[in-house]
This record gives sequence, structure tokens and C-alpha cells, in this order.
Amino acid sequence: MDKLIEAIAEDPSMFVNVLFALSSIVIIGATIVLCMRIGLKMKREQEISRREIAAYVAEGSISAEDAESLLQPRPWFSRGKTAEKIKEACRGLGGL
Repeated sequence: MDKLIEAIAEDPSMFVNVLFALSSIVIIGATIVLCMRIGLKMKREQEISRREIAAYVAEGSISAEDAESLLQPRPWFSRGKTAEKIKEACRGLGGL
């Protein structure tokens, strides 16, 4: 332990570099774990939604076509008034 303290006293930049490297590893590891947990939760919720929609189709509450449209992945901007505003803006520019 004394040698470590002496080495830090002689060259404090080495201590800062090691501390930075270790903290970077911890932060990157925590970020990876958090992203994995979020992905698993999203997948689990998607599967629950699929099962609920299948149950509604089985009992006849919704048609198979409606269920299929609910299960199709859509980007967030393709729904509602935001999509209409984007399409209007693109038409004004000569697109869509």
C-alpha cells in the first residue's frame, strides 16, 4: 500500500488516468445493463400485447384484419396529426 501511495505522490496524473479509465468502464457497463433491461421489458410488453390481441380475435371482439393492423410496427410519426402536418409540408416542397 505504501508503494501505491508513493507512486501516486510521484506522478498524480497516473492516478487520474487510472481513475478515469475505471469510471469509464463502470459507466459503460451500467449503460449496457440498462439498455438490455429496457430491451427485455419492451419485448415482454410486446408479447403481452400480442397475446391480448389474439384473445380479442378469438372471442370475436375484433376482426383478424384489425388485429393485423394493430400488430404491424409503425413509426411514431405515422400516427395522428403529426403525420398529416409532415405530409402537408412535403407536398408544399413537391414531395410525397
